[in-house]
Amino acid sequence: MGAGQLQAGYQLRLWAIALGGLAFSFLLIAQLAVRYWFHVPAMQQLVDVADQKDRARIESFLSSHMASLISRASDNAVWDDAYDFVQNPNERFIARSFDARSLADNEISGLGYINAAGKVLWSLGYDWAQPHDGRPALDHLPMTDPQLLEYLLIPPLVPERDSFETRSGYLATSRGPLMYASVPVLPTSFGDGTQASVGVLVVWQWLDQAFWQRAAETTQLEVSARFLPRQLASLSPPFEELRPGARSVRNRDNQLAWLLEGPAGALMLVVLELGSPQFDSGVISDALLVGMLAAALLLLVLGTCVRYWLILPLISLRGQMEALQREGDYSQRLQVNSYEELEGLSDQFNQLLDEVQRQQAMAQRRQAELQLASISDGLTGLANRRYLDQFMDESWARAKRDRISFCLLLVDVDYFKDFNDHYGHDEGDQVLRSIARVLREHQPPQDAIAARYGGEEFCLIAVGLEVSEFEALCDGLRRGILGLHIAHAKSELGVVTASLGAVFIDAQEVRLPNLSGRNALRTMFKAADSCLYESKRAGRNQVRTCDWRGLNGS
Repeated sequence: MGAGQLQAGYQLRLWAIALGGLAFSFLLIAQLAVRYWFHVPAMQQLVDVADQKDRARIESFLSSHMASLISRASDNAVWDDAYDFVQNPNERFIARSFDARSLADNEISGLGYINAAGKVLWSLGYDWAQPHDGRPALDHLPMTDPQLLEYLLIPPLVPERDSFETRSGYLATSRGPLMYASVPVLPTSFGDGTQASVGVLVVWQWLDQAFWQRAAETTQLEVSARFLPRQLASLSPPFEELRPGARSVRNRDNQLAWLLEGPAGALMLVVLELGSPQFDSGVISDALLVGMLAAALLLLVLGTCVRYWLILPLISLRGQMEALQREGDYSQRLQVNSYEELEGLSDQFNQLLDEVQRQQAMAQRRQAELQLASISDGLTGLANRRYLDQFMDESWARAKRDRISFCLLLVDVDYFKDFNDHYGHDEGDQVLRSIARVLREHQPPQDAIAARYGGEEFCLIAVGLEVSEFEALCDGLRRGILGLHIAHAKSELGVVTASLGAVFIDAQEVRLPNLSGRNALRTMFKAADSCLYESKRAGRNQVRTCDWRGLNGS
């Protein structure tokens, strides 16, 4: 072999090595570009979607708790007894309506009544980080007077419909941050344009460690919160990525953080601990290096495979993800026909979609539970005072329209306070549940409702009954409660009894139009209450009734 051939072979090898190196470099650059512009962003987008869903679960928990707080405040603010108390404070209303268990039963940290002048009439609450299984340690509101006047006190208003102004949000106090709801104190018959609010009822919940622990247990996420000192709260606005409306991104420590703001500025930094991403976010990965070594031997085949087994599936996957994000239908699943790594990523995302769909179903069930809780009494399962008022209005309107009878029964447990003092509140709660069961058993199957509207006070509304059915219902309730045979050492009969006061209105009576005014229901309620107290004075375990002739309303 001559020197020229050797030189030509050497140059050919050099050209082959150079072309092979150029082709390998080109493929390497192409693979890096695909991973940088398609693969990593697509997977990062999956992680970002999952992160935002986790944040939405925490914010949904806060919103649900805030809605529950407003509901609890409305139940105790729109109430004739509360309306009278704010105008004429008295201990009897407090003793009858609230005790140390009221906060635990309503799952709140405290509450208080404030009149229109900003004076706190009465309050009860747990202190910061105090366990809720003891006696409340706070006998005053934790907010300062300026905070009460500026954020919580609602000026007197005269609602003309079934809606009114409420205030809610987050507030920093000297003891710690809290969530609050402020509802105007109104009579149950508000909305006629004549009755103004006389103050507000403030209900609050400490945002302490126990609260965030409950949030973590409910959402099954690792969440915590850090209180911002007052001097740092004013520095938060420049950090736009932490503000409530901004889209937050996880940091290097796999944390998602955002600010919780009140009317006076930011007061807490919410931190969500996230797991590490299940993919290598670096541009150069081990899989890429292995692939490029194989590409050096299968260069011609790889050119076709890159298109059909990598680029097109990634584009399809990304398109499906964008369509999923745009339509918001999480029942869809990603479908990709490609190599195992990409199919595994699709499977992981589909598993994530399964979890998101399951959490959506849980949130919907929780919403239904909250809606049911807003119209029912938590202890007895009967209707609460708020739903009772609504049903009473509708039933009275129907009785007048269809000219059928309207019945209102009030039931009050005899010597119930003595029972609680002697046997304890747990036994007292069991008595209330047993009496509620008797009410449900005797409640007419149609056009009737049984409700608890006070501590030991119950009410039953029915329409369309005959006089004989009404009398049998009253006596049946009295006998049913007596027939429980619940021992009561402080009662003359030695068992738990109840007194009943009832009103029966026959819509066919000629003088019924005299009860067509807006105060008709209040008149009937007062008449039934008078009959109830007549039963008490007659020796208890009695039933006293009256008809339209015994009413003084017009």
